[in-house]
Amino acid sequence: GECRDRLLSEGLAALARWLVDHVRYPARRLLITVDQAEQMAIITPSQDSAEFAAVLGGGLAADSPVTVVMTVRSDRFDEVQGLPVVGPIIRVPFVIAALGRPQLAAVIEGPARRAGLTFAAGLVGRLIDDAVRGTSGEAVHALPLLAFTLREMYDLAAAEDRVAFTEADYDRVGRIQGAISRRAEAAESLLPPGSGPILEHLLLRFVTLSEERRPASRPVPGGRLTPAEQGI
Repeated sequence: GECRDRLLSEGLAALARWLVDHVRYPARRLLITVDQAEQMAIITPSQDSAEFAAVLGGGLAADSPVTVVMTVRSDRFDEVQGLPVVGPIIRVPFVIAALGRPQLAAVIEGPARRAGLTFAAGLVGRLIDDAVRGTSGEAVHALPLLAFTLREMYDLAAAEDRVAFTEADYDRVGRIQGAISRRAEAAESLLPPGSGPILEHLLLRFVTLSEERRPASRPVPGGRLTPAEQGI
Protein backbone atom coordinates (compact mmCIF):
# COMPACT_ATOMS: atom_id res chain seq x y z
CA GLY A 1 0.00 0.00 0.00
CA GLU A 2 0.98 3.63 0.48
CA CYS A 3 3.36 2.86 3.38
CA ARG A 4 5.29 0.31 1.34
CA ASP A 5 5.56 2.66 -1.62
CA ARG A 6 6.91 5.45 0.57
CA LEU A 7 9.38 3.10 2.24
CA LEU A 8 10.78 1.94 -1.09
CA SER A 9 10.86 5.36 -2.71
CA GLU A 10 11.77 7.69 0.16
CA GLY A 11 13.36 5.51 2.84
CA LEU A 12 12.51 4.59 6.41
CA ALA A 13 13.16 8.01 7.98
CA ALA A 14 10.82 9.76 5.54
CA LEU A 15 8.17 7.09 6.08
CA ALA A 16 8.46 7.53 9.84
CA ARG A 17 8.00 11.30 9.59
CA TRP A 18 4.93 10.80 7.42
CA LEU A 19 3.45 8.27 9.86
CA VAL A 20 4.10 10.49 12.88
CA ASP A 21 2.30 13.36 11.12
CA HIS A 22 -0.68 11.29 9.97
CA VAL A 23 -1.56 8.89 12.82
CA ARG A 24 -4.82 9.59 14.64
CA TYR A 25 -3.21 9.90 18.05
CA PRO A 26 -0.23 12.07 19.10
CA ALA A 27 3.09 10.43 18.32
CA ARG A 28 6.66 11.59 18.26
CA ARG A 29 8.59 8.52 17.18
CA LEU A 30 8.21 5.25 15.26
CA LEU A 31 9.27 2.18 17.24
CA ILE A 32 10.42 -0.84 15.22
CA THR A 33 11.09 -4.13 16.99
CA VAL A 34 13.19 -6.89 15.45
CA ASP A 35 12.83 -10.15 17.36
CA GLN A 36 15.50 -12.86 17.07
CA ALA A 37 17.76 -10.47 15.19
CA GLU A 38 20.54 -13.05 15.22
CA GLN A 39 18.74 -14.78 12.37
CA MET A 40 19.87 -11.95 10.12
CA ALA A 41 23.40 -13.22 10.62
CA ILE A 42 22.92 -16.99 10.77
CA ILE A 43 19.90 -17.86 8.61
CA THR A 44 18.86 -15.03 6.31
CA PRO A 45 20.62 -15.06 2.92
CA SER A 46 23.44 -12.50 2.87
CA GLN A 47 21.85 -10.29 0.22
CA ASP A 48 18.47 -10.18 1.99
CA SER A 49 20.15 -9.48 5.32
CA ALA A 50 22.21 -6.65 3.84
CA GLU A 51 19.16 -5.08 2.20
CA PHE A 52 17.13 -5.25 5.41
CA ALA A 53 20.02 -3.80 7.43
CA ALA A 54 20.35 -0.98 4.90
CA VAL A 55 16.65 -0.12 5.25
CA LEU A 56 16.94 -0.03 9.04
CA GLY A 57 20.17 1.95 8.89
CA GLY A 58 18.51 4.49 6.62
CA GLY A 59 16.12 5.35 9.42
CA LEU A 60 18.67 5.79 12.19
CA ALA A 61 20.14 9.20 11.40
CA ALA A 62 20.33 11.68 14.28
CA ASP A 63 17.30 13.64 13.08
CA SER A 64 15.17 10.57 12.32
CA PRO A 65 12.08 9.82 14.47
CA VAL A 66 12.88 6.08 14.34
CA THR A 67 13.92 3.88 17.26
CA VAL A 68 14.87 0.25 16.56
CA VAL A 69 14.85 -2.31 19.37
CA MET A 70 16.42 -5.67 18.55
CA THR A 71 16.29 -8.80 20.69
CA VAL A 72 19.30 -11.07 20.35
CA ARG A 73 20.46 -14.23 22.04
CA SER A 74 23.48 -13.38 24.18
CA ASP A 75 25.56 -16.15 22.59
CA ARG A 76 24.92 -14.60 19.15
CA PHE A 77 25.47 -10.94 19.98
CA ASP A 78 28.93 -10.83 18.44
CA GLU A 79 27.47 -12.00 15.12
CA VAL A 80 24.87 -9.23 15.15
CA GLN A 81 27.60 -6.71 15.86
CA GLY A 82 29.26 -7.90 12.66
CA LEU A 83 26.23 -7.13 10.50
CA PRO A 84 26.67 -4.35 7.91
CA VAL A 85 25.20 -0.93 8.70
CA VAL A 86 23.33 -2.03 11.83
CA GLY A 87 26.15 -3.67 13.80
CA PRO A 88 28.43 -0.63 14.13
CA ILE A 89 25.65 1.65 15.38
CA ILE A 90 24.26 -0.48 18.20
CA ARG A 91 24.11 2.08 20.99
CA VAL A 92 22.52 0.78 24.17
CA PRO A 93 22.83 -2.98 24.65
CA PHE A 94 20.79 -4.20 27.61
CA VAL A 95 21.43 -7.66 29.01
CA ILE A 96 18.49 -9.60 30.43
CA ALA A 97 19.57 -12.31 32.84
CA ALA A 98 18.62 -15.90 32.12
CA LEU A 99 15.52 -17.25 33.83
CA GLY A 100 16.01 -19.06 37.11
CA ARG A 101 13.70 -21.47 38.88
CA PRO A 102 11.64 -18.73 40.63
CA GLN A 103 11.06 -17.00 37.29
CA LEU A 104 9.99 -20.28 35.69
CA ALA A 105 7.22 -20.60 38.26
CA ALA A 106 6.01 -17.09 37.40
CA VAL A 107 6.17 -17.88 33.68
CA ILE A 108 3.90 -20.89 34.23
CA GLU A 109 1.48 -19.52 36.80
CA GLY A 110 1.10 -15.94 35.56
CA PRO A 111 -0.46 -16.64 32.14
CA ALA A 112 -2.51 -19.49 33.62
CA ARG A 113 -3.94 -17.18 36.26
CA ARG A 114 -4.96 -14.63 33.64
CA ALA A 115 -6.72 -17.39 31.70
CA GLY A 116 -8.56 -18.59 34.80
CA LEU A 117 -6.56 -21.85 35.06
CA THR A 118 -5.22 -23.39 38.26
CA PHE A 119 -2.67 -26.03 39.24
CA ALA A 120 -2.84 -28.69 41.91
CA ALA A 121 -0.62 -27.97 44.90
CA GLY A 122 2.98 -28.86 44.16
CA LEU A 123 2.39 -29.53 40.45
CA VAL A 124 4.25 -26.47 39.18
CA GLY A 125 7.32 -27.45 41.22
CA ARG A 126 7.15 -30.96 39.83
CA LEU A 127 6.95 -29.64 36.27
CA ILE A 128 9.98 -27.42 36.80
CA ASP A 129 12.00 -30.19 38.47
CA ASP A 130 11.44 -32.55 35.55
CA ALA A 131 12.04 -29.90 32.88
CA VAL A 132 15.27 -28.63 34.43
CA ARG A 133 16.47 -32.20 34.96
CA GLY A 134 15.96 -32.82 31.23
CA THR A 135 18.18 -29.87 30.25
CA SER A 136 21.33 -30.57 32.28
CA GLY A 137 20.15 -28.30 35.06
CA GLU A 138 19.78 -25.14 32.95
CA ALA A 139 16.47 -23.49 33.80
CA VAL A 140 16.47 -21.26 30.72
CA HIS A 141 16.62 -24.28 28.41
CA ALA A 142 13.55 -25.80 30.07
CA LEU A 143 11.09 -23.36 28.48
CA PRO A 144 10.40 -25.32 25.26
CA LEU A 145 9.85 -28.52 27.25
CA LEU A 146 7.48 -26.79 29.63
CA ALA A 147 5.58 -25.05 26.84
CA PHE A 148 5.01 -28.30 24.97
CA THR A 149 3.93 -30.28 28.03
CA LEU A 150 1.64 -27.54 29.31
CA ARG A 151 -0.06 -27.39 25.92
CA GLU A 152 -0.66 -31.14 26.04
CA MET A 153 -2.12 -30.80 29.53
CA TYR A 154 -4.31 -27.89 28.47
CA ASP A 155 -5.73 -29.83 25.52
CA LEU A 156 -6.52 -32.70 27.87
CA ALA A 157 -8.25 -30.49 30.44
CA ALA A 158 -10.11 -28.47 27.81
CA ALA A 159 -11.46 -31.64 26.20
CA GLU A 160 -12.99 -32.48 29.57
CA ASP A 161 -14.21 -28.90 30.16
CA ARG A 162 -11.96 -28.37 33.19
CA VAL A 163 -9.91 -25.35 34.30
CA ALA A 164 -7.73 -27.12 36.87
CA PHE A 165 -4.55 -29.02 36.02
CA THR A 166 -4.06 -32.12 38.18
CA GLU A 167 -1.23 -34.50 38.97
CA ALA A 168 -3.17 -37.10 37.00
CA ASP A 169 -3.15 -34.83 33.92
CA TYR A 170 0.62 -34.59 34.09
CA ASP A 171 0.99 -38.34 34.38
CA ARG A 172 -1.52 -38.98 31.58
CA VAL A 173 0.42 -36.87 29.06
CA GLY A 174 3.59 -38.76 29.99
CA ARG A 175 5.30 -36.04 32.04
CA ILE A 176 8.00 -33.93 30.34
CA GLN A 177 9.93 -36.56 28.39
CA GLY A 178 6.98 -38.86 27.83
CA ALA A 179 4.80 -36.11 26.33
CA ILE A 180 7.43 -35.31 23.71
CA SER A 181 8.09 -38.98 22.96
CA ARG A 182 4.38 -39.71 22.57
CA ARG A 183 3.90 -36.84 20.11
CA ALA A 184 6.99 -37.86 18.11
CA GLU A 185 5.85 -41.48 17.94
CA ALA A 186 2.34 -40.41 16.88
CA ALA A 187 3.77 -38.23 14.11
CA GLU A 188 6.11 -40.99 12.96
CA SER A 189 3.23 -43.47 12.77
CA LEU A 190 1.53 -41.25 10.17
CA LEU A 191 4.50 -41.26 7.80
CA PRO A 192 4.46 -43.37 4.63
CA PRO A 193 6.25 -46.75 4.93
CA GLY A 194 9.99 -46.56 4.38
CA SER A 195 10.23 -42.86 5.24
CA GLY A 196 13.05 -43.27 7.75
CA PRO A 197 16.04 -42.51 5.45
CA ILE A 198 14.19 -39.65 3.76
CA LEU A 199 13.27 -38.12 7.11
CA GLU A 200 16.86 -38.31 8.38
CA HIS A 201 18.10 -36.47 5.28
CA LEU A 202 15.24 -33.96 5.44
CA LEU A 203 15.88 -32.98 9.05
CA LEU A 204 19.51 -32.19 8.26
CA ARG A 205 18.37 -29.74 5.59
CA PHE A 206 16.78 -27.62 8.31
CA VAL A 207 20.11 -27.10 10.08
CA THR A 208 22.87 -24.70 9.09
CA LEU A 209 26.37 -26.07 9.68
CA SER A 210 29.46 -23.94 9.20
CA GLU A 211 33.05 -23.90 10.44
CA GLU A 212 32.65 -20.19 11.17
CA ARG A 213 29.29 -20.28 12.96
CA ARG A 214 27.47 -22.33 15.56
CA PRO A 215 24.80 -24.76 14.30
CA ALA A 216 21.44 -23.05 13.74
CA SER A 217 18.03 -23.80 12.31
CA ARG A 218 17.19 -22.58 8.83
CA PRO A 219 14.00 -22.35 6.76
CA VAL A 220 13.70 -24.41 3.58
CA PRO A 221 11.16 -23.24 0.96
CA GLY A 222 8.65 -25.91 0.04
CA GLY A 223 9.59 -25.61 -3.63
CA ARG A 224 13.07 -26.92 -2.85
CA LEU A 225 11.80 -30.15 -1.34
CA THR A 226 11.65 -33.32 -3.39
CA PRO A 227 8.26 -34.98 -3.92
CA ALA A 228 9.19 -37.62 -1.34
CA GLU A 229 10.17 -34.94 1.19
CA GLN A 230 6.98 -33.01 0.57
CA GLY A 231 5.02 -36.18 1.29
CA ILE A 232 6.56 -36.23 4.76
